[in-house]
Amino acid sequence: MAAAWLHALREFQQVFLTALNSAHDDAGERAALATPQFSRTQCAQAVILCVGRHETLMNENAPQAVRQEVDQLNDEMRQALAAHAKRERLDLQACLHGIVAFPLASVRLYLPRKRVPKSVDDFVRAAYRSVIRL
Repeated sequence: MAAAWLHALREFQQVFLTALNSAHDDAGERAALATPQFSRTQCAQAVILCVGRHETLMNENAPQAVRQEVDQLNDEMRQALAAHAKRERLDLQACLHGIVAFPLASVRLYLPRKRVPKSVDDFVRAAYRSVIRL
């Protein structure tokens, strides 16, 4: 299961970092929207990420190579978020809430039982814009 979680994380991170590191003025918003959009286009992968808990899957029973790669991917994500916040002169905590926490919480309201509706994008967009203005 740890290997499946790692594969899903790689897939998501590619989409997320492409949005976050884009040259677009709305890169943060695009990154926030990556979560619900990924949940619709890659539903099986999104379910693995939403249902699987890092603490449970990356315990001492998981292969060390898998744990190390997950740690590396998470470090890359943290560095990219910090770089985005610095580049855009935004508070890092606001970025974490608007780009990571709110979108993830929004899709967890639906997965794994239901598909994530397109309307979630509007809520994520509004939450992102609201928290970034603080």
